Amino acid sequence: MRSKPTYVELEQRIQILEKELADHKNRDGSNRLNRQDLEAVLNNTNMPIYLKNADYKYIFMNRQFGDLAHVSYEQVQGKDDFAIFSEPVANLFRSQDEEVVRRQTLVEFEETISLPDGIHTFITAKFPLFDSKDEVRGVGGICTDITERTEAMKALETVHDELEQRIEERTAELKNSHEQLLHSEKLAAIGELSASIAHEFNNPLQGILTVIQGVKRRVTMDAEDAELVDMAIKECDRMKDLINGLQKFNRPSTGKITSMNIHTAIDSLLKLSKKEYNTKNIIVKTHFADNMVQIKAVTDQIKQVILNLLNNAAYACDEGGTITINTELISKENNVTIKVKDSGKSIKPEHMSKIFDPFFTTKPALKGTGLGLSVSYGIIKNHGGRIDVASDPGMGSTFTIVLPIEGVTNA
Repeated sequence: MRSKPTYVELEQRIQILEKELADHKNRDGSNRLNRQDLEAVLNNTNMPIYLKNADYKYIFMNRQFGDLAHVSYEQVQGKDDFAIFSEPVANLFRSQDEEVVRRQTLVEFEETISLPDGIHTFITAKFPLFDSKDEVRGVGGICTDITERTEAMKALETVHDELEQRIEERTAELKNSHEQLLHSEKLAAIGELSASIAHEFNNPLQGILTVIQGVKRRVTMDAEDAELVDMAIKECDRMKDLINGLQKFNRPSTGKITSMNIHTAIDSLLKLSKKEYNTKNIIVKTHFADNMVQIKAVTDQIKQVILNLLNNAAYACDEGGTITINTELISKENNVTIKVKDSGKSIKPEHMSKIFDPFFTTKPALKGTGLGLSVSYGIIKNHGGRIDVASDPGMGSTFTIVLPIEGVTNA
């Protein structure tokens, strides 16, 4: 099967046909090639073709060109582009024709023009027409309509851009999931180490405390020595609390799994803290889901987590502010969410990856041990849930607890 002729081949054919027409226009005989023969040949091609004289006026166009421009040959014969097309299009064609005449060679142009049936994009091969003395006596053009191809390319680019966007979003999601997994594994390892350390410290500490308490009971001391002993006992008690916190971080205190009403638990905790909120000029707003259901959980442990988040929010709003609590039922995932948002001091970006680490705290030494969020993380994890945090500079922080309704728990 023969391939389609190239523009150069078409140019050569047209020139041969033009020469044949000139050589035979005054002859008679069976081999005569008249204008009708030439028009028949050019009208049988599937590409718009036209010829212009030295004044850039049309001397020929085939049927395909007329159909495209919605004009007939009689309408354009002896007229230039300004009589057929809009001024911007006519100016474009004229500048192209002049370039072809100046260069005296075939030149390809890609052009987008407005025609009666819409916007079209063409690749047009324009070539000079020579007379017998090899002087340019006009120009011709063969057009290829690439509108559909151009639109298809644009559509493909749009799809490509959308796919790239989706890949970027998916990559970000995978990166976030990977980071969460690494963080979870890190905390699990820290938890096991903390429990081991706590176990090793607990027995000797208990022995030291017993000895000191025995000394206090049996030995008569002056006021200064008695005060020192009391301080030692208090420090031992504080160390016991820290060890207890380490043990809870790895495995929160066991309890009975029951049906729990989250809203009732939150309301009871807010009542306990009402006086503190009033003193600090903190406003509390609650937005509870109307369709909330009870969940299976260890109630005192979940209340411990919520109380810890409320205390942290109140600390962030030390100079006044707003604490907002939202709950939501996510039926399709069989989960519930509890969000505690404060309008206070934000978490610094460099601290975000450390806030669940044991003993990490931004509070003064006497106001926090850095175990509250660590223990909370362990509780929620053992309930088959997760706890997330978001914080924007100047916008406060939001802690989100996600818990399964059916209460998958290792507590």
